[in-house]
Amino acid sequence: MRSRAHRDLTAVAWLRALEGMPKLKNLELVYCVWETTGEMLALPTEDVSLPQLESVMLVGNLTSCSVILTYLKVPSDCNMDIRCFDVAVNDHFRLMTSALDRILRSVGAVSRGEPISLSIYSTELSLHNAYHHQSGKGRFFLQWSSENAMDFTDTLLPFLSLLKIVGSDASDIFLTLTNLQPSIVAGRLLVDILLSFPKVETLRMNIIHTFHYLLPLLSARINNSEIGDQVVLLPRLTEISFCFDAERIGHQLSMEDLLKLLRQRAEMGVPIGTVKFKDCEGPGFEEGIGKIEQLGVLVDLEEPHRSQEDH
Repeated sequence: MRSRAHRDLTAVAWLRALEGMPKLKNLELVYCVWETTGEMLALPTEDVSLPQLESVMLVGNLTSCSVILTYLKVPSDCNMDIRCFDVAVNDHFRLMTSALDRILRSVGAVSRGEPISLSIYSTELSLHNAYHHQSGKGRFFLQWSSENAMDFTDTLLPFLSLLKIVGSDASDIFLTLTNLQPSIVAGRLLVDILLSFPKVETLRMNIIHTFHYLLPLLSARINNSEIGDQVVLLPRLTEISFCFDAERIGHQLSMEDLLKLLRQRAEMGVPIGTVKFKDCEGPGFEEGIGKIEQLGVLVDLEEPHRSQEDH
């Protein structure tokens, strides 16, 4: 069932309608849930179970998404695509995170070795378990955003509980960090995000800002308040992969910064064995490759992408 851009039913009305559709296989509710004051008083007394549901896409504001998610019961192999807007930490956000916690635990969100993509940009966050959004059993896509930077920052701390469910067994992560608020960079949020991925072996980046944010965190031991000791973030990390579109981003990778990271990881006893480059070039790049290889690190080069006009 698909409904888009028609705010003709409230969240409660949608749930009541779905109660009569136990054989439903695909559900898309995109900007089509209308809010009414006092609707919480008429909420269902039991979950709405859709045992044959294969995929659900829910796009809308926080209030409508939280109500639908709270009462919707889906199979463990259902594909989930949840996108919420106007998010702030309030009762509806707590409802939503509680529902997402239940859903992520039930669907077995991540299999060992499956890639995870996490993006934090200004006032928007997205998390999913497929780089190219390809369909697959247990696939999920979670995104939320806020109009207010402070509201968005406040949502990241509760988000960590969800991230730990997803990140605990992930070995491959695609991380995008750009235009972060100063409060995120200066605080412990980035540290806590990385602590959520204790088994990551491969780190992929396609935005130069990501490397700049991570460099000081991955190059030194960090205080972990939970255990009262200093730890190395991403302790199992053995491979870093860079894929930059120099024309689109307008920044070059600092090979000296990368060499610094590789040396310091080796000194801490957690060496990185492989560095991969794709679409990376610029002054000092070739010389930097030679210096990396002198450290005993394997360098894997892929030719920069060329457009049709280049041939």
